[in-house]
Amino acid sequence: MKYFINEKERKASHSTCYLEFQEGQYHDKCWLDSSISISDEIWDKYQMSKLIHMVVPNFDFYGLTMITKEQWLAIVENSQNEDCLCKDVIQEAIPWVNKCFESNDIFTICGI
Repeated sequence: MKYFINEKERKASHSTCYLEFQEGQYHDKCWLDSSISISDEIWDKYQMSKLIHMVVPNFDFYGLTMITKEQWLAIVENSQNEDCLCKDVIQEAIPWVNKCFESNDIFTICGI
């Protein structure tokens, strides 16, 4: 993957400057093997917060934010706007998110 990494890769980076996408509700701990993560630098470079805030006004870059399937579909739709810098980032997350929604109603973005 170009934008997201798995937990093994995140751990090898020796950094916690990542936002973690966790299946379902927050599991009372971070850095799960089933999660994917994106660096804060990539997040900022592609203006991901701006996109998420359009659909989830209470998105918390430093906290926990639950994303429903309906919200995710709106995020994907908004990412298709030609002014959006993060179209490719969102496209890369789609397979992981789709798999998540097979057994969960939400996923959680764990902020920095």
